[in-house]
Amino acid sequence: MKRVTLDNAKKTPNEYFISLCRSIVGQQLSRKAARTIYLRFKALFPKNTISPKKLLKFTEHDLRGVGMSYGKARALRDLADKILEKKISFACIHEYDNEKIEDMLLQIHGVGPWTVEMFMMFSLGREDIFSTKDLGLQKGVRKIYNLKSKPDEKKMEKISKKWSPYQTYAALILWNSVDNQ
Repeated sequence: MKRVTLDNAKKTPNEYFISLCRSIVGQQLSRKAARTIYLRFKALFPKNTISPKKLLKFTEHDLRGVGMSYGKARALRDLADKILEKKISFACIHEYDNEKIEDMLLQIHGVGPWTVEMFMMFSLGREDIFSTKDLGLQKGVRKIYNLKSKPDEKKMEKISKKWSPYQTYAALILWNSVDNQ
């Protein structure tokens, strides 16, 4: 079992860019599938060095060739475009509150709340984030609380608020509980 931890160390803007690329690639995929596709994506770049400028040299078709959907290919290219056009900047993102980060990242085609939440958890190391729509977390809550059916978003919010200000750690425990079944 791989141990997942939070990384709240300040990163360079390009490291945040790469982290968000990884989150986009991982949307709606198992960890194994996401890792495989991400490694293929990374291998497209000379010396495995991902950057917005280099990313835009690849067409959506090129990105599809490593196993990602057109939607993810468009999202990655839109992210790179927005960074190069300075519509999005990661320079001071660690200083932003969650709402400002969400507002900024939701401008990217194909990036929704789940991707933003994963980015805030795993790239920024935010300790009080919980993704109520995440299927793994829903399964974990169902298991822990012995629920007969999948909890709806309202139930997930009610339960997760009890874990504040450490909702992210609760999420890690829940994911672990379903990964070890």
